Amino acid sequence: MASGKSIIEDITSKLSKYYQSGDMKSISEFYTEDCRIMAPGMETQGGRKAVEETMGALRAKGIANFDIKNEEIVVDGDYGYDVGRYKMLAEDGSTIGTGKSVIILKKVNGVFQIHVDIFNDN
Repeated sequence: MASGKSIIEDITSKLSKYYQSGDMKSISEFYTEDCRIMAPGMETQGGRKAVEETMGALRAKGIANFDIKNEEIVVDGDYGYDVGRYKMLAEDGSTIGTGKSVIILKKVNGVFQIHVDIFNDN
């Protein structure tokens, strides 16, 4: 059985992969149905459709990918959190900006999903 830490690291790795390919629908499936996403410069949004729209809006702003660094991961029972940092990358791989993030995960039907996603630019 995989550890909570490795499960969360796997989720963040897959999020980056799907974001880079423009597959916002697959990204949204890593979130709970009643999730909240709090992105810089945007009002708090709720639900998987909001995740798709928020990620699509970031991509449309020229952010081609995120380089996510997990700094602290804690899992206790059916909940976990990840505190990290990220770089926003352009198509050529250059850094557009940097920021910090907190994700709160909740186990739904035995699977960890993102319940709250907060990220802010530095």
